[in-house]
Amino acid sequence: MSETPIERIRKRIIFNENWSVGAEPAAAIPNEPIEFYKADINLENAEATLMFTEDGKYYIILSDGRYVRNPKTNSTIFNTAYEAKNEFYKSIKVKR
Repeated sequence: MSETPIERIRKRIIFNENWSVGAEPAAAIPNEPIEFYKADINLENAEATLMFTEDGKYYIILSDGRYVRNPKTNSTIFNTAYEAKNEFYKSIKVKR
């Protein structure tokens, strides 16, 4: 059975609520974390970490050391944080 539009929206909201901001992009230091997915209160033990590059691009490192791949460029680099997080979203199962 396929998901209803409401279920898809609910899962996306849950996904977005699980990100914690470490640094605003304007104040981010290249190659330092800017957001954490499902991190503890000290922003540690995150399932994934969104990183900012020196040239203003983004990548996501998973807790096991793997990177989220960009299927458009066949690399790990994304032009926007939204693109990186969206590709990560596609790779996980979000519980209701």
